[in-house]
Amino acid sequence: MKRSLLLGAALCFGMASIAQTGIMKEVEYRYASPRNSIDPVHVTTVLPKATKHIGDGTSDINRVEMSKSINIYTALVEEQACISYNAATNAILFASRGGTGAVGTGNDIVASVSKDGGISFNSFVAAQSANSNLLRYPSGAIYNPAGNTTADQAFFSVSGPYTKSSNWLGTFFGTGTLAGQNVKYTSIDKTGNGDLLLRGGMTIDGQGIGHIAGMQYVGSSGITEYKAVVFKGVFDAANSTFNWTTQDLVPGVVKGSDGIYAMSYQMNNVAFSPDGSVGYMMYVGSDSRAPQDDLCGYQPIVYKSVDGGTTWNQMAYLDLKNNAVMSDYLFGLRRDNGTVKPHFNEADLVVDSKGDLHIFASVAGTYSDHIDSVGRYIFKYEKGAIFELTNVGQGDTWYVNYIDTLATREVKAEEGGYGQGTDAAGWSHRVQASRSADGNRVFVTWTDTDPVFWGFQTIDDYFNRYPDIKGWGRDIISNKRTQPKNFTSSSDFAGDNFFNYAAEVARTIDGGNEIAYSTTAIDFNGGPGAAVVHYYVNGINFNDADFVVTGVTETPSVVNSIEVYPNPAKDQATLKVNLTKGGNAEVALYNVTGQKVFGKAFEAQQVRCLFLQCNS
Repeated sequence: MKRSLLLGAALCFGMASIAQTGIMKEVEYRYASPRNSIDPVHVTTVLPKATKHIGDGTSDINRVEMSKSINIYTALVEEQACISYNAATNAILFASRGGTGAVGTGNDIVASVSKDGGISFNSFVAAQSANSNLLRYPSGAIYNPAGNTTADQAFFSVSGPYTKSSNWLGTFFGTGTLAGQNVKYTSIDKTGNGDLLLRGGMTIDGQGIGHIAGMQYVGSSGITEYKAVVFKGVFDAANSTFNWTTQDLVPGVVKGSDGIYAMSYQMNNVAFSPDGSVGYMMYVGSDSRAPQDDLCGYQPIVYKSVDGGTTWNQMAYLDLKNNAVMSDYLFGLRRDNGTVKPHFNEADLVVDSKGDLHIFASVAGTYSDHIDSVGRYIFKYEKGAIFELTNVGQGDTWYVNYIDTLATREVKAEEGGYGQGTDAAGWSHRVQASRSADGNRVFVTWTDTDPVFWGFQTIDDYFNRYPDIKGWGRDIISNKRTQPKNFTSSSDFAGDNFFNYAAEVARTIDGGNEIAYSTTAIDFNGGPGAAVVHYYVNGINFNDADFVVTGVTETPSVVNSIEVYPNPAKDQATLKVNLTKGGNAEVALYNVTGQKVFGKAFEAQQVRCLFLQCNS
């Protein structure tokens, strides 16, 4: 049987392997932090921020103010789902804490709603603090009843954790119409010992079924278990509200030799297919199903539901050790440079029209796989790369796509100049996943800094200090994908895109898709305790013409991985194919205009790599 593998041109593929020099192996301690601070202190003196290089904005991208919050402790966590878009009503919702002198107080949650596709916004209190509950870290989503096309008759739901000044005591919910009418507030107290933080991936389908994920830190004296929690809400049309129930999932994660320190952290998330039937819950940690003498790094542990979230079943262990795609871009273990175990720094997920999961993630190499060290240390200067993981046929066979190599590492609290001491805050690359309304396209957005443009001089400068918004998309029907795009490098706010969110569902526009997207302007002088301004970013567009790179058309059950390098290539490129089955195959390379530039038939042996030198 002959199989045809249609690839993009060599010039369109990823960077070559990362050099792993001695200086790149320096390490520092990394806390598996739940990022559970209640509020920062407003500071008046901070570390200086480097002078920004000002250019003339030439792009069509612009931003519109949506709301203000009392401080950054409303948008600190990338797993929140703060922005939502509904196609039938062309409505956009952004959920945030209120702010003195704006709408609501710092303990209330505000809904900012656009009914004109992001041109203007109106804000109102969506969940008002009650019973001394202080509301924090909100997510929000739109529910539009079938047949409705009027934004004012659609509904919102906002949710997040609450505290009474210390400890996370439960979960709040606010519901009402997008007109700000019939607003209701409810809360659900936690059960058992340990903080409950529910703030991951809030989503509501067209049938009025909502889900949000989180984690409970179990134990009264030291964390003995991290428990995944999924809330399910069913819309009650008679009372115009959601009725929420909870379900606990306890994935096995590696513990330290003392039995106390659980090897995982807050990165729960949940997503469902466009019809709401198939859903996935992702938990990130060191999976205890790995061999005890060969522990994995922090990676996705996935649950699946095929009945709309009523029941959940854990999927098979995801073995990413020495993955054929990831290994070329990540550092190996400190003790064994030839063994690569991915460490997921950030991850977000969407489900496509086929019910397949897409996990988009920034990934680095695991430093140590020792039982008392896994997840606790990182390579100080490793930047990592962006990847897509997707399963096929809703099953346990996974395919990995390389997307882009990061130019800078995440910003640690002590180096970003945003606050000082224990009240300083850093930021990540803000990886966000989206899909088209029909689920036939999937997208990822993230931020990164151009170190050349900003004049970075030493290896210590290479962190994401001046973030631009970048993105990548793939059409799952044609399997064509875009090149990584930089949306803001030529805008008036180049290098000034912090604490961003992307809506799960993208808008369909003439000739493509637009991601409903937010960014937050922060006050470096005042630090994390100072007021912040949230903006809607118009113009995060993926045009049909952007989908020019043709991917592998064979299923992952046959094709493990395929690479073309170097990039860019002038006279010669190398094609590396890894197949799970033997047989006859044909490889063809096309350039970005669709012209065939190379073709060769060969006999592929099972689980072998083929190297072809292709002269241009």
